[in-house]
Amino acid sequence: MLGGAGLAGLALRLAPRLPVPVLDSLACGVRFALALASLGLNLRRDQPTEDQSAFAGLGVALSTVLAGARQTRAERS
Repeated sequence: MLGGAGLAGLALRLAPRLPVPVLDSLACGVRFALALASLGLNLRRDQPTEDQSAFAGLGVALSTVLAGARQTRAERS
């Protein structure tokens, strides 16, 4: 797997010289995006509130601490 836009297209030139399959990550990403788009799925969800998006992916404990810090700053303002 060749990674990064700077290596785009290089897989085609390297493939004949290598004994293993060579993948171009940019080409794979584009094909994947096109495949998803062709499915015609409606993946749109309601826009998250500021608090939901600000701490997305963080654990509950850390999110709670950060939310408390934000609230304290807002109260001081």
